[in-house]
Amino acid sequence: MQLHPFVFALGAAVAALVVIDGAQRIELFTESATRFFNLVEEYEIEFVKGADGRIMHMLIDGIQPAKRVGD
Repeated sequence: MQLHPFVFALGAAVAALVVIDGAQRIELFTESATRFFNLVEEYEIEFVKGADGRIMHMLIDGIQPAKRVGD
């Protein structure tokens, strides 16, 4: 599976977690507080928390780590 660079829209004012890939907007569905999936490209995203409770990185399909960038 090849994923293109993407942007996550997160925040209290956002009603859904989405992946924005160019003009395409893919809504992710909640599996748990840290796990999300989509039905279009069939992948899962998991946010991994550190001991302090902050998100350290995310996993795509449990194997492709993506590091946190900025705060």
